[in-house]
Amino acid sequence: MLDHAGKEAMQETLLFLMSVFSPKQYDFFSAVMGGAKPNFVHYTSAEVACSIIENKRVWLRRCSSMNDYQEVQYGINLINEYMQTKKDTVERVLNSIQEGAFKAVFDNLEGWLYNHKYHTYLTCVSVHEASEDDTGRLSMWRAYGGQSGVALVLDGSVFANFSNSLGAFSTQVSYLTGKQIGEEIDNLLSRLEQYSEKIKQLEEVWFVNSCIQYFRKLIIATKHPGFAEEQEWRLYHTPDFDPFGILEKDVKIVRGVPEIVYELPIQPTEDLPDLTINNLLKKVIVGPSDNPYDTAEAIEHKLEKSGFRNPKELVKVSGIPLRWS
Repeated sequence: MLDHAGKEAMQETLLFLMSVFSPKQYDFFSAVMGGAKPNFVHYTSAEVACSIIENKRVWLRRCSSMNDYQEVQYGINLINEYMQTKKDTVERVLNSIQEGAFKAVFDNLEGWLYNHKYHTYLTCVSVHEASEDDTGRLSMWRAYGGQSGVALVLDGSVFANFSNSLGAFSTQVSYLTGKQIGEEIDNLLSRLEQYSEKIKQLEEVWFVNSCIQYFRKLIIATKHPGFAEEQEWRLYHTPDFDPFGILEKDVKIVRGVPEIVYELPIQPTEDLPDLTINNLLKKVIVGPSDNPYDTAEAIEHKLEKSGFRNPKELVKVSGIPLRWS
C-alpha cells in the first residue's frame, strides 16, 4: 500500500506520461482537477434507463455489438497502414529510450490483438453541451434508444480518475483518417524524443506499458470521422488484460439473444468514495416519442424510489418535434 506521498508521486508520474501520450486526455484531467464540472450523456432506451436507475448498474457490452460495424478493426487497419512505411522510425525512437522496447510493445499488442478485437467490452457516453440541456442532440435520438429514447446526463468528472478499482477505464474516442492517425503517431514520436531524458529516469516498466496502452487505445477508440458528431468517450475492459475491479460477469438477454456482459455497479470504492447514482446522475431528458410524458412520469417514480430528492426537477421532455413514422 502506498502512503500519501507515494500516491502523490505516482499521480505526478501518471499525469506526466498522460501529457506525453495523450495530451487531450491530460487537458481534460487537468481541467477537472482544477474545478471544471463537465457533463457527459448516455443515450439509451427508456427501458435501459429505468434499469440503470433502479439497479444502479451499467452494462459493458462486447465491442462487436456496437452500431459501428468496423469497431476496433478500423483502428487496426489504420495502424497497419502507418507501420508499413514508418515501422523503422517507430522502432528507432522507442529503442532509443529503452533498449528492446519496440519488440516488447508490439509482441504484447500482437499477442493480445484477438482479445482486444473480439473480447473488449464497452459502454459509451457523449460530451453533453449546455445548449443541449432542453432538447438533447437530434442525431443521437435518431441513432440510439429507438422510439423511446432517454438521455442520462452524468457528472463527467468521474472519468478523470486513475483508479483500478472499477476494472473499467476511460478514454476519449478519436475520429481519424489514415493521414490523421499518421500525424497523431508522428506527433507522439516527436514528444517522446523531446521528453526522452525525463522518461529514461522512470522505472522501465512505465515506458513500455505506456506505449502498449497508447497503441491499444488507438485500436479500441479510433473511429471513422463520420461519427465525429457523437463526441464519444468510453469505458472499456478486456478480461484477463485489465484488473477485474468491481465488475461482475453475467449473461443477459438482448433482443432475444443471450450475450456475455460485464456489469459495473455504481457504488463507492476506496478510490472513489462519492460514486453513487445520486451523485452521478444530473438530469434525465426524455426524447421524442409518442408518449414522452408517460415515460417522464415513470422515470420520476424510479428516481424517487432510488432516493432522489425532487425528481420532477431532474426530468425534462425534449421539445424536438421529430416524427418517427
